[in-house]
Amino acid sequence: MFLSAYGSGWTGSGQIPSREVDAGRLGHFGAIDPSEGGLTQRQMVTAFLRHKDSTNEFDATVYFTRYRLSLWNDFTFFLRGPVLGDEIEQDDSRFYTGANLKYHRHGRWRGISFRTTVAFGLISVFCATPEVVGMPAPSDWPWSSTLKPK
Repeated sequence: MFLSAYGSGWTGSGQIPSREVDAGRLGHFGAIDPSEGGLTQRQMVTAFLRHKDSTNEFDATVYFTRYRLSLWNDFTFFLRGPVLGDEIEQDDSRFYTGANLKYHRHGRWRGISFRTTVAFGLISVFCATPEVVGMPAPSDWPWSSTLKPK
């Protein structure tokens, strides 16, 4: 049995003006909007089974993983929302599970050793990702008029 888990969070620097870095008002890893960034986590359980005798081998691995990610970005800064900003939240949440099974048979025929293998693998992914929160529709983007066909 193998168990694994981790989590992490960060502040993203996003796009920063070089003039602010050059003037010393902002570091190379600084941020115009310090609320940009993200959180991520993953938990995983894996179980192994193995049997071996003189003519047969059986290997099985079964696993289950839970994964979550949240990102906060402010691509336009305060262009559409001069008071609260234009930050959006992107979330990803998924579960996946799978199995790998192998059977080996060892034998001899007319003095020749051989090994026959049959294997099977399966993976299932379940996504529970909501829509992007706070993202305006593409028709509301300030530059959308340049993208529309004439």
